[in-house]
This record gives sequence, structure tokens and C-alpha cells, in this order.
Amino acid sequence: MLTRIIPIFVSICLICGCGVSKKEPPAALKIDNINITTAEFDDAFKNSPYGSSDTPEMRKEFLNNFVIRMLILREAERTGMDKNPEFLKNVQFFWQQSLIKMMLDKKIKELASHINVTDAEVTDYYQANKDTEFVSRELPAVYEQIKWIILNKKQKALLDDWANSLRTQSDIDINYKLLKIEE
Repeated sequence: MLTRIIPIFVSICLICGCGVSKKEPPAALKIDNINITTAEFDDAFKNSPYGSSDTPEMRKEFLNNFVIRMLILREAERTGMDKNPEFLKNVQFFWQQSLIKMMLDKKIKELASHINVTDAEVTDYYQANKDTEFVSRELPAVYEQIKWIILNKKQKALLDDWANSLRTQSDIDINYKLLKIEE
């Protein structure tokens, strides 16, 4: 598994500007042998908390932090930390979590397009919960909130069905005894 993750991590670093590729636009920032183009810097800036306010002051503050981060990364690589088993395990975990999130986001979008919440469902939910969740609040005031609650429940049910279908399509053999789990 790690042999698949290392090339992915290296690719991510190259995309993020941690390396040099052929026919790159001129570097807007050079840190030793690391060249960062204007587009790479802009992308990193926009995807940072600083990007919410695109001013010269914010760009300068981001630049200072960006340079320090690059220097720390370079030092970590120089000391071999990028080959540390704990680091590689963390990269693998991050890679898995990112991939799972992307797949779930994609599936939720697919499922959401097929879900419809009717006025009757909203009214029924309100009637069933008005004495506990919506005390002294009228239906029009909570209509959108209820619609969102029902939509999320439907999405979760469809997502659970999809996940269970993946399970049934796979050959899974669990040794509960070795896992120290009682059946």
C-alpha cells in the first residue's frame, strides 16, 4: 500500500509547487531549488485562510508564512522525515480519508438529485414533533428546517443502502475471535 502512496504524495508535492517540471512559467518565488509560479502561489493563497481578503497586506503575510512552511518542509526532507514510517502512515491515512470524503461527496450529490421532500412529509414531521422540537413555533417558521432534516435522513438512508450494496458485492471474511469482538 505504501508503494502506491509515495508516488501519489510526490505527485501532490509537484502539483503544489514542491518541485520543478519542464516548461514551467517563470518562478515568482524561488527557495533554493524550489520554484513556485504565480499560479501556484495564487492557488495556495486562495485556498488559505488569508485568501478571504485579497489585499497586498494579506498576500505579504501569507508569503512570509508560505516561505517558512517551505523551509520547514525542505528541512524535514533533508533530515529524512519524509521516509519516516510514522509519516508515511499519516500520509496513507490522509490519502484514505481524502479519497473516502471525495467518494461520499460524489455519491451524496448523485443521491440528492433523486430525493424529493413533499409538503405532506414536512407537515407530518412537524405534527409528530411540534410538542418536542418545535414548541411554540409555527410550521411556516420551521418549514425549511424540517425539509432539510427530512432530506438529510433520506440521504443517509440511501447512502447506507449504497454502502450495504458494496458490502454484498464483496467477499468479506471476519474472524471475530482474532479481533477480540464477540459475535
